[in-house]
Amino acid sequence: MLFCVGLFSPASHQTVAAVLAYLDPGTGSMLVQLLVGGVAAAAVAVKLYWYRILRLLRIRKGEPELRPVKPDPDR
Repeated sequence: MLFCVGLFSPASHQTVAAVLAYLDPGTGSMLVQLLVGGVAAAAVAVKLYWYRILRLLRIRKGEPELRPVKPDPDR
């Protein structure tokens, strides 16, 4: 919104500054690496919590509880 207001103000046309920025090929590679790393991290998180997600959505039943075995008094 501020960009639109500044674009049409009379003062903005008088003071146009040149932007001196350089993005080398390594920057694009870094952005791709960031994207791939984020997808890999999300995949690992989903894999770790997959059964909890299924139980939360009630797609899969919880694992049955194991009852401890009582010691035999005859032994």
